[in-house]
Amino acid sequence: MTSTQALELGEKLMKFGYKEIGKVGSGVFEKIIEKQTYRFGIDKNSLIGAHRPNMPHIHVEILDEFRNVIVNNHTPFIELV
Repeated sequence: MTSTQALELGEKLMKFGYKEIGKVGSGVFEKIIEKQTYRFGIDKNSLIGAHRPNMPHIHVEILDEFRNVIVNNHTPFIELV
């Protein structure tokens, strides 16, 4: 996945009705649909690969009604030159 594709994925997942959580500029966005929360993360530490998988990546997560993470994907991306 390229960085452009990562951003396009975030746009498709979040569409309308999402909000940024945490501090302004956190890069973590949530959208609630029925009892599940969908989260897309493109925060600074993920972009620089500061944690697993230790390469640039995005987060795609689903939380249940009690805010337990039931899906947690770290999706790496690369830049094509």
